[in-house]
Amino acid sequence: MFKIVAGCYEQLVLGYEVISQKTTNEDLELSWKSAFTDHSQQGCIKCVASNDTFVATGSSDETICLYDLQLDQELGSLVGHRGAINQLVFPDKKHLISCSDDGDICVWEAAVDGSLLKTLKGHKGPVTSFAIHPSGKLGISASMKDGTLRTWNMIIGRSVYVKNFKKHQIEFVRWSKDGMHYITASQHFVQIYELDSAKCVHEFESGNAIMTVEVTQINNKAAVVFGDSGGNINIYSIPDGVCMCKYKAHENRVKSVYPFSPPPSCGQSKNGCWIASASSDGKIIVWKVNTLSVEEKTYEGHQILTIDTGARLTCVTVWCHTDDQIDDADPKEGAVTEEKTQIMSDQVLESTKKKKLRKRKNNEVADVDTFKKSLLTS
Repeated sequence: MFKIVAGCYEQLVLGYEVISQKTTNEDLELSWKSAFTDHSQQGCIKCVASNDTFVATGSSDETICLYDLQLDQELGSLVGHRGAINQLVFPDKKHLISCSDDGDICVWEAAVDGSLLKTLKGHKGPVTSFAIHPSGKLGISASMKDGTLRTWNMIIGRSVYVKNFKKHQIEFVRWSKDGMHYITASQHFVQIYELDSAKCVHEFESGNAIMTVEVTQINNKAAVVFGDSGGNINIYSIPDGVCMCKYKAHENRVKSVYPFSPPPSCGQSKNGCWIASASSDGKIIVWKVNTLSVEEKTYEGHQILTIDTGARLTCVTVWCHTDDQIDDADPKEGAVTEEKTQIMSDQVLESTKKKKLRKRKNNEVADVDTFKKSLLTS
């Protein structure tokens, strides 16, 4: 059993319980029922996020609401922003990170009546997206208005690097699951960057406007998933940018996608990939990504559940009961990946420190030269 939670323009948070069962032919069959409908926020629900304990929603009314999905009820709100909430991220079980039109990135205690722990300042415009590195040490954020991508040292809560984008207005940023690459997306372009070199290794164009971007793994292959204004779901491999799958998912814009591994109770492979998509057409659809050719890395989306909400949907997430959490991959493999990401994030932080030190020394030399010239000319 798992639950789907969606937000909409009508200021509602909609919760649905999904139950799986086997048919007489041993095929998987999913059914759903409404779990709750909540109207605690007074603006459009712009974003939603989930972890093992909570689901959080962010609204244009500048508030964040926390929900307990075991009780199917709202627990309280977090107030501190002075602009619409654009994205929410649970980096771990104890913290929640939000970014807003006010230009701030806030780190909250993920708890009922949770306190504001830290505010990251630096952007000179609305922060449209934020992503946390798997190591938890690095963060990246994007602002379309100030045209920058900022890298954050999450240990000390400071910006350590700023990259200006002149070619594209970056709206979305994401880390790959292994932490080796980060992905940026503008209205029509997706770029894949290497973490260690910060170089763009691949760029591809979307014919339709990109509405939402997430990352996943399909058969242990890293991939980026995005929905577009034409109602399509697109899946590209990381880092080579090969199109693995593209299919018509909705009649209207795909406003949100949420890739997830099938819960164990569904009897599916843990290496499989399901995608929950939400559209302006009012429908939430769960897709099973099937393999067409492993050699050619081609796949197809198979519709396994449709929920017609009747609302203008904006965002979606999936929450699993603690008894039905998805198991991780091989612990040894996971440990190696975690070690690599820790090392790489440490290397990036050390590299930014050295760059700042070199810049400071160069400025000091320049200041001395300027001073000497002024003495000679005086």
